[in-house]
Amino acid sequence: MVVEGYMDVIALHQAGFGGAVAPLGTALTEEQLAELWRMAPQPLLCFDGDKAGLRAAARAAELALPLLSPERSLGFVTLPAGEDPDTLVAKGGSGAFRTLLEAARPLSAVLYGMLAEKHPGGTPEARAALRHDLEDAAGKIPDKFLAGEYRRALLDSFFAGNRRPAPAPRQPWSPRGGAGGRGARPPAPALNLPRPGIDPAQVRQEQARCLLAITLAHPWLLGEVEEALASLELPEGMARRLQQAMLGWHGGTERLEAAALADHLEKMDPDGRPAAPVAAHAARGGEGSGPAAAGDAAMVVLLRPLPRRGGAAAGARGGGAGPCRHWQRGRADAADPAQRIARRPAPRRDGGGE
Repeated sequence: MVVEGYMDVIALHQAGFGGAVAPLGTALTEEQLAELWRMAPQPLLCFDGDKAGLRAAARAAELALPLLSPERSLGFVTLPAGEDPDTLVAKGGSGAFRTLLEAARPLSAVLYGMLAEKHPGGTPEARAALRHDLEDAAGKIPDKFLAGEYRRALLDSFFAGNRRPAPAPRQPWSPRGGAGGRGARPPAPALNLPRPGIDPAQVRQEQARCLLAITLAHPWLLGEVEEALASLELPEGMARRLQQAMLGWHGGTERLEAAALADHLEKMDPDGRPAAPVAAHAARGGEGSGPAAAGDAAMVVLLRPLPRRGGAAAGARGGGAGPCRHWQRGRADAADPAQRIARRPAPRRDGGGE
């Protein structure tokens, strides 16, 4: 703890504050600050409460800014006006001085107060000048992260001190003549509707459904999200099988088109079996019960048959409705949220168009 004079040091040592030192009449220097930081990471500066003491504190704050680091800072003890540590201890004892030490302010708060006194008033010019000084003060700190924190703290104080008062709350409307007057409406009954519960399994199914819908409609995305898609743990059942089927198809195809992916899924499931029975089983809701069967029933919405591009000829070639006709660019199903996703042209992997 640094005080101004040797009489203050003697009085504080007699009161039990053995860490008090003083520069003995000279201004605090960089070398003295370095010695202080060797003994403590945040020494306290305790100057008299008169104008000379306030100027000494301001000089010490400006001197310390280029020397600060995350391990070195300063604290400031503010004495009552006209008091010094010697007189304060003589009047109130060590307890009065210890109370002041516990209320020591950080350097950022002292710095803001010092700069705000230089630019009094709330005019735009005064506020702009103060903000410039705050930015300049933070810019003197060599550590960029510490400088950023000081800049944030100083500007927070700046905006808090210039914040407009909140408007008074508006009075609730009441009809002319009071609540019981003519034309008054009875108060609306309070609605106490029960909130539906959230089923985590259903949420996961819907997330997987939307994700697979996007990928099925735009398979060219697999080139960008293949690794992320493979790392996802989708729900058991059709969602997992579709995930594996799309990843396997992407590894051996050159045509990253929705039509090519649909043809693949119509012929095979991930285990190499025809996919149509799987989709039909899911469309019926499954013969069994439980989460896996319910998940398949929900996921089959992705595979609802729709006519392919090309009309009847394409339908005849594909043998009518198939489990993945839902993804061909034909009629959009407004009941399916996935179909509201914007269609984009699917570029070929070799750089050609669709």
